[in-house]
Amino acid sequence: MEYAQLALREAPTVYFEGIPQLFLASCLCSTGQLDQGLPVLEAIVPIAEAWEHRMIWMFSASVLAEAYGSSGRVDDARELAERVLSWAERGGADYLTARAHRMLGVLEAASGRPAVAIAHLDRAIEVAGRTGSENELALAFGERGRLLRGVEGRSDLERALAIFTRLGTRVEPERIRAELPAAAT
Repeated sequence: MEYAQLALREAPTVYFEGIPQLFLASCLCSTGQLDQGLPVLEAIVPIAEAWEHRMIWMFSASVLAEAYGSSGRVDDARELAERVLSWAERGGADYLTARAHRMLGVLEAASGRPAVAIAHLDRAIEVAGRTGSENELALAFGERGRLLRGVEGRSDLERALAIFTRLGTRVEPERIRAELPAAAT
């Protein structure tokens, strides 16, 4: 959030304020401040789409899809994630392909479709691993580990923890450490 606020203050024009606003809104949503972050994301995504700036649209739409998922708007989240996936695969945007598969995996798991969720998470892991998208790889391992449980689930959680720790991630390592004891069952 600090870096987004700094970038927003340093933006030389209104045009360059968009990306910091996107990251600030994403931070707000991920810290539970959906009432502040969602309206910003819902304003940015249609602008990026209208400008036909596909990379910015895909990224901002993926952030909005994740926020929708967090707020319980599963259908809206799924629709956006599927659109992002379609564009990302067509355009060779591997990071966004992995991100969209991970988000769809999370949504499918929450909807009670673990087999479909695992298929999406497997694809996210494959693409993120091949392209070096390490944070996305760790997130996908963490999600798959939560679904699988047992030895395989614990192994995935440990892989996620190792990546997050190496990257210096602040929140996720603690979350995974708290889940590891229950994963063995």
